[in-house]
This record gives sequence, C-alpha cells and structure tokens, in this order.
Amino acid sequence: MRANQKRLIVTVVVFVVALLPLLIPHGSAPAGSSFIDKLAANIKLGLDIKGGALLEYQMLTDVSDQEMDALADRVIEVLRARLDAAGFTEATVEKVTTGISFGEDIPPVRVRVQIPGITDVSRAESLVGKTGRLYFADVLAIETSVSTPSIPAGMSLEISRRKLQGAEPYWVKELHYGEYVGGVQNNTWYFISPKVSIGSSYAELDGSVVTDAKPLVNNQPRPGQGRFMVSLKFSSEGAKTFRDITSVKSTYADTDMKKRLAIVLDDRVIIAPLVQSQISDGNAVIEGLNSIEEAKEVSILVGSGNLPVDL
Repeated sequence: MRANQKRLIVTVVVFVVALLPLLIPHGSAPAGSSFIDKLAANIKLGLDIKGGALLEYQMLTDVSDQEMDALADRVIEVLRARLDAAGFTEATVEKVTTGISFGEDIPPVRVRVQIPGITDVSRAESLVGKTGRLYFADVLAIETSVSTPSIPAGMSLEISRRKLQGAEPYWVKELHYGEYVGGVQNNTWYFISPKVSIGSSYAELDGSVVTDAKPLVNNQPRPGQGRFMVSLKFSSEGAKTFRDITSVKSTYADTDMKKRLAIVLDDRVIIAPLVQSQISDGNAVIEGLNSIEEAKEVSILVGSGNLPVDL
C-alpha cells in the first residue's frame, strides 16, 4: 500500500473518531424527537445562534486595580457556583479587562456572564446580581404600612443601648412585601436589630457559618407551616452560637417579641418564627416560601456564599 494511501486511511479514521461524539445521540432532545434532532442536541450553541442572556457587571468598590482583580476572581467563583446549582451548566463566567473606548468612567476589571438558551432574563439578573447576604436578627416590632413606619413609641432607651453595641435597629420589609395573596396586599415591616441579644451580650450570626443549604418540600405540613422550605446546616462555630441564641429565646413567653428570631436575606425578612426550644444539632429550617422555585433560589443564594462586593 502506498504511503499516501496509508495517510488517507489514517486521516479518515481520525476524522470519524472525532465525529463520534456528535454522531451518537446523547443530547437533551425531548422524547419522540427525530434522529436529526437528537444529533443537534449534542451541539452546544452560543448566544449568537441559540440566544440567551449576556450580563456584564462592574464591582462597586474603591479598591486598587490589583485588589479589584482578586475580588473579580472571588465573584466569578461565587457566580459559577450559583449558576451550576441552578442548572445553567453551559453558562460562562469570565473576567473582562479590556479598556473602554467610548469615554465612560467604567472600572478596568469587570465580570461578564453569558447564559445560552435562557428566556427569563430577569431571573438570571436576580440570581446573579443579588448579594445573597443571610443573617439572623432580633425582632423588636412588627407593623403593617404602605411606607416605612415611624420608630415604635417607648423604645428610645432600647435603641440607644443597642446602638452602643453596633446593633442599631432598622425597618426592613417582609420577603413578599407588595404581593397580593387572596386579594390582600402584603405590607408587613419588621423592626430588627442585626445582632441577637443573649442576656447582657450580643451574638452575630450570618451566612458565613452556613455550610449547606438545600430546598425541601414538606408534603405533610403542620397548620400554617407551608410546604416549601430550605434546610440550613451550620459549621461547628455557627452551631454553638445558634444553640446559645435558641437557648435564651426559648425561655420567653409566646407573647413576648423577644421570642422571635428573624431570618433575613438581602434585608428582606424571610420568616421570623417563635423559638420554642433550644436547637443544638446545628440544623435549622427556613419556612414561609411560596414555591419550590423560590426555595431553590434562596438555597442557591445562601449556599453559594455571599458576594464579596456589590455588583
């Protein structure tokens, strides 16, 4: 056999082997699709063909360019975890350092996210752009109002005392504020303190000590409990703090506001339940969510960690 014939055979074999991944249907085409549709599903299409969302963010910070570069790496790590957890495995997250030619005052380091195939761009923006800051807080008052309520009467001394401890209270909205349920608009506000009182001292508990967060569906909820929730697992340090907090709060009467512990995400109260007993095993549950999609989003935002900077 001539040398050029051998080279031709080798070339054809290599070409066929290279095509095998595309010729074997293993894509995500719907059931009942034709053979050609199944082959097409093997090919990952970019935004120019498949469509989708392209989001580019600048980091709101005054740090040096070198520090900004390191911040971008951490942002990319968090966003990659969020997108993977949400099922957007084809999405790309990259650092952009090219200059701006049209004169706008934009930082030299930015983060670009491309999500092929997504049709709900607002969902992508919500998932990517939220800070995901989770923390636990004392509840000092609950009111219903269409605007920010006034400071509750008779609370000046309590506010001054907490201010000295770096725990000055403020009003935040309930997670579903403004939404209508059964024809009634939710206008609930919570007056919260970001540090939790434990006797004469204060404890701080936030998402940095959460090691795992998963969405749950409770098919047999108790009255008023709701079906959709998120389970949280704390680190050993967080579990100890959570035990100390629940140990104190469980001693108050149900009518005492001190018995409540607010779980807050991005300055929205998800739920503020009464603490009925001490919790020592480092596990907690966030209830009061309206759907499994909302439970998934909360678990992703909490479980992927906080963004180190606002976008």
